[in-house]
Amino acid sequence: MKDKRKAHEKKTDAELKEWSGQMALLMLKARADHVKAGVKIDYYRFLRRLL
Repeated sequence: MKDKRKAHEKKTDAELKEWSGQMALLMLKARADHVKAGVKIDYYRFLRRLL
């Protein structure tokens, strides 16, 4: 019974680590999208001043 529990704990820990990594990647992508949107806004503001 203990062996099954240990195996289940290892599997659950591995899944949590994978999900954590996926969440971190999603957060980085969201930050990059946010920065990219800010840069676009700044660029268009700059162009508007030139015209």
